[in-house]
Amino acid sequence: MVNEQVVEVDISDRSKEIAASYLVGFIGFRDDREGKRTVSLGSGTLVKMAGVRGVLTAGHVAIALKDEERVGIVNFGPGKFQTLIFNPNDEDGFSMVSDEENGPGAIDIAFIRLPQETERQLAVNQAFWDMDERIRLVYESGKFLDDPVHVVMGVIGERSDHDHSNEKYVNSWYEAMMHVGSVDSRAVENDLIVIFRPNLAESIPAPTSYGGTSGGPLWVMSQQALHKVAGAAWSKFDFHIFGVAFYEELSPDGQLQILCQGPRVVDWLYERLAEEVGFKVP
Repeated sequence: MVNEQVVEVDISDRSKEIAASYLVGFIGFRDDREGKRTVSLGSGTLVKMAGVRGVLTAGHVAIALKDEERVGIVNFGPGKFQTLIFNPNDEDGFSMVSDEENGPGAIDIAFIRLPQETERQLAVNQAFWDMDERIRLVYESGKFLDDPVHVVMGVIGERSDHDHSNEKYVNSWYEAMMHVGSVDSRAVENDLIVIFRPNLAESIPAPTSYGGTSGGPLWVMSQQALHKVAGAAWSKFDFHIFGVAFYEELSPDGQLQILCQGPRVVDWLYERLAEEVGFKVP
């Protein structure tokens, strides 16, 4: 009988420093004849938003989590990654979710306040990206990046296999995607959807699906910062959350592209949360 799981995650490239600090993946637990296995439920970004720490993600991801009795959070702190398990319906937490229908034109965004114990465990090794600071530094200063690079991150896949040297374990491998790409925008009823098209190297085949990246962050980063040596300090102006991935579709030329809730939608959620908790927006 398989009674325990080991979950492994692979992230590479220079931007893994950001991924390690802020990116999380949600996993669900399923029982089958082989024993326990896991499935990807989406991605998110650890943020402090209107003075509250939690996860910025897609609305349909937050709704799906509510159907689970327990959810794993795969996170990437300094050193070895860890998987924390929490009850998404814990009375200590709450979710603020957009109430639009799913689809390419929907407002599909959410903020999840984690149970206090889960938040405490995450805070030991993880960072929560300061969206309050974003408002002060970016909007009030008017300073934006002169050489932007757009990057989408998220946990996209999962495969499981028995460790035949020890039948008590099932090993599950999750691959965290990090794509640099170009962006365009689409106005839908005065809200901004950002179209992200990954720039794929000729030697790397395009994935057949980006399933699992829903809720993952769309970052805008400084090109200069991306060329810093590993371990070099990041400036607060080096990167910002620009949107949240929520949908995939084929472009006119047949390449998969990722639709992201744009900065106006992120700001809308921020203002809604600030009003709910009585936070004075800087």
